[in-house]
Amino acid sequence: VTLGSDASQGRFGIMTCPESGITSLADLAGKGIGVGSNTVPEYVMDKLMEAAGVPEDQIASEEIKKMPVRYESMANNQVAAAALPASLLALGEAQGMVLLADDTQVGDAHRDGLRDVVVAQEEHFERKSFGAGDEPAFALRNGDSRFEEQAEALFVEPAFGLNGYS
Repeated sequence: VTLGSDASQGRFGIMTCPESGITSLADLAGKGIGVGSNTVPEYVMDKLMEAAGVPEDQIASEEIKKMPVRYESMANNQVAAAALPASLLALGEAQGMVLLADDTQVGDAHRDGLRDVVVAQEEHFERKSFGAGDEPAFALRNGDSRFEEQAEALFVEPAFGLNGYS
């Protein structure tokens, strides 16, 4: 499910604090996991929990959109665990949090499924930004540079960059 050029980039995972007493994904059945709905971390969380054999009706998502708040809620044992991106997983590991699982542990089928989700989200954004069926969205996707200025006005690259991501 990783989004980078290899498994070390773009990973997502589920983390808990040492005080929670949770040592496996199975321990999370019925316990609140901080996550933002309709996000890549939620997708990865669902796939990791599925791979661990946790029934869907036992996955208790707690909506926490802001990732720093989600991380702090997990670190302070206010939620049992949190679905987090690579940067916060690394911070947690450095601070002694417990990584229960990450997306480098699932098979290629899940990685391919996530890429399909990301492409669908990009296409949705293009339709929303340029209008459904508009020529610019399709031209840009096919490498046509006529609408690059219009696209650049809509997209702002994050400060951390996206090098190596597909």
